[in-house]
Amino acid sequence: MFFNLIIKKFFNLIIKKIRNFFPKKHRGLNKYKLKKYQVYPEGKYLNKSLEEYGDYILNKLNLNKNNKIVCIGTCFAEEIANFLHKNNQNYKIHETNIFKFSVNWGRVYTSTNLRQILDYSLNPKFKIYFKERPDGFYDPLRDYTCGAFQSKEDLIKNIRRHRALSKKTLSSCDQIFITLGQTDYWFEKKNNLIWGTIPSKEKDFSNNIGIKYKIKSETINDITNNINYVINKLNKINNKIKIIFTLSPVPSSATFFNKNVILKSFENKAKLKIAISNIIKKNKNVYYFPSFESVILDNHNFLLDNRHVKSNKVRKILKVFKKYI
Repeated sequence: MFFNLIIKKFFNLIIKKIRNFFPKKHRGLNKYKLKKYQVYPEGKYLNKSLEEYGDYILNKLNLNKNNKIVCIGTCFAEEIANFLHKNNQNYKIHETNIFKFSVNWGRVYTSTNLRQILDYSLNPKFKIYFKERPDGFYDPLRDYTCGAFQSKEDLIKNIRRHRALSKKTLSSCDQIFITLGQTDYWFEKKNNLIWGTIPSKEKDFSNNIGIKYKIKSETINDITNNINYVINKLNKINNKIKIIFTLSPVPSSATFFNKNVILKSFENKAKLKIAISNIIKKNKNVYYFPSFESVILDNHNFLLDNRHVKSNKVRKILKVFKKYI
């Protein structure tokens, strides 16, 4: 009896896996006048639906090999930059960097840091900051990967060149892919300095967390205001530009807030997604590419309909209740 039950479950599992690759053809709901893309897809059609939407967005952008495409941000922007570097002869790297971005911005995680890049690129009076670490002097407004210099003079010269190249690149591109991934950024109150990364290479960092170095979390309003600011600045210097936002699926590796890092990561993504969605509705030249959804929704814990969780996963989740009930 028990053996027969095991065999039955095994074959049911095999059938479900097969059905995932051969679901019923995805259609809309005619009785409600819903189109195909308005109905949640089953099985393999989940990825196909996202691919179709991605293709729809790229088609609207009129992408071609003659376009000047710029990528800034993290993860997906980095992937696009690497792809263009390998496959598009017109993609130019104006400043050496490890991520193959057109300019050495480093990874840019938050809307606050993105806004600061627009400010320092377009405002010639924007203050130049410098910090020192064992391998030399560096720019705290950017990611550590942007490099260090043996003297302050060399660093300042590099920063001025970088900012000029950044302005030129942003002013002349046809499309810009912007990938945001986090909402938490570091602020140094004494110098009124918004860091481009965690100030972990500062000798006094560990002893001054929350004192000299404070972490802030953007609200939905903060993100909305920052992105609107960036869009307005880009439109003023480049009236032909098309702006494509993507959202990084990569979660935070840790959080300095007293919260569960998994929950905090999803909170960050949710705030970014809501802000971006609201902004797109009001801007004709702003788009969203579903890289985040393409990664996060390809989940083997779901049933054929990609909505309901498999019973074995539910059992694992509920096991934690056993010692309480």
